[in-house]
Amino acid sequence: RILWPLLFSLLWVAVLVVVSAPRVVNPLVDAWETRYPPDASCGSDSLIVVLAAGLDKKAKSPEQTEYLYPASHIRSAHAASLATRDAASMILVTGQGLYSVTEAAMMRAYLTQRGIDASRVVMDEAARNTYENAVNTAALAAELGWDQRVRLVTSALHMPRAMGAFMQQGLTPCAVPVDFLAVLDVPWYGFVPQTTALFKFRTYLHERIGMLLYRSNGWL
Repeated sequence: RILWPLLFSLLWVAVLVVVSAPRVVNPLVDAWETRYPPDASCGSDSLIVVLAAGLDKKAKSPEQTEYLYPASHIRSAHAASLATRDAASMILVTGQGLYSVTEAAMMRAYLTQRGIDASRVVMDEAARNTYENAVNTAALAAELGWDQRVRLVTSALHMPRAMGAFMQQGLTPCAVPVDFLAVLDVPWYGFVPQTTALFKFRTYLHERIGMLLYRSNGWL
């Protein structure tokens, strides 16, 4: 009676050890993050599209940009740097979120705090996921006469799914990956489980499952 539960428990522990080992997880993450390297082929006046990655539940107003999730902050910061360098470019921030303030509004506030003129920042506050980010961007591009070539700013691990969704909508995205998670120079003791590796594996698994779901729905 106890044999199968014991075997299952041992198997579960073994899997947990493997997926929390930096020497195992980091190469997996790196292979996924480097599928779309930085692409500088879009012009300096091309649209910058920034995908949201969530807010902290404490966020109550757009001015509280400290409650941007780390990935949202990193993406917004890179977009701000691009927009500062390329003064002719417009920026689209896209994301609805789960709280009373939208992700797009929070990212727009961050960009203006960084000195970007508010007139350059367009918001899509309706998109609830990556697929809707792409659909709404394509619709806005058609409505406002934007070029189909866009600079797509998102986390490197999220980039393959985002690129597929945007290309499926007829856009020509140039990858601008940020927020890299993989660490390649892991020491020999990197087989020892670590919570940071477990977090990376969870994010990696989320993206792999997301790709399968997007393909099955015809979104890629």
